[in-house]
Amino acid sequence: MDTGFWIEKWQQRQIGFHEGRPNASLQQWFHAMRLAPGDHVFVPLCGKSQDLLWLLGQGVRVTGCECSPLAVNEFFAENDLRPQSREAASGHVVHDCGELSLWQGDFFSLPAAVLNDADGVYDRAALIALPPDMRQGYVQKFRQELRPGTPTLLVTLDFQRDPAACNNYQGPPFPHTDAMVQAQYRDFSSIRKLGQRDILANEPKFRAQGATSVYEKTWLIHR
Repeated sequence: MDTGFWIEKWQQRQIGFHEGRPNASLQQWFHAMRLAPGDHVFVPLCGKSQDLLWLLGQGVRVTGCECSPLAVNEFFAENDLRPQSREAASGHVVHDCGELSLWQGDFFSLPAAVLNDADGVYDRAALIALPPDMRQGYVQKFRQELRPGTPTLLVTLDFQRDPAACNNYQGPPFPHTDAMVQAQYRDFSSIRKLGQRDILANEPKFRAQGATSVYEKTWLIHR
């Protein structure tokens, strides 16, 4: 699963992961990161999420990373924003618009300076979008490039399916149990589950795929 996979998803409009509104768990638990006005929040695999604008509304600077040019262009067009664009030495196209920057390109080749400058990370749909063979590299990039103590607000999905009705579902998104999150972030200084929400009733696409339970879980993790 490389950047081409996600670029094709956007081109084919297979974007069921896009919420279209600020995430409820982000709004409930953002305060737990204890950020100050002007602090810098990094959002990986951000798509055209409305969470970017909600974060800006909290008085922080925001940097997102997204590989799909279509997603980036739609974000700015749909929100009537006109960024200044430039090409970085890494090959990313950087779109700057006030306190928001979107790095268009591969997360894994993002310059270390971007994460090193972050005061916090918000991940709603990145970790759960990656297959098992990519997760270790994803988490290790944060462990290596974030400053010690930097908080991450991580939102995961934990779901069960009826085997007879799941139609050989393979993801993404991929379910994450509590044990999986603990194992993946075991080298970080702290991991704490803040809460969870039962969202099955509001997720018809999961029910159609044979889901019998869907929980959105929020974690606070410190580098």
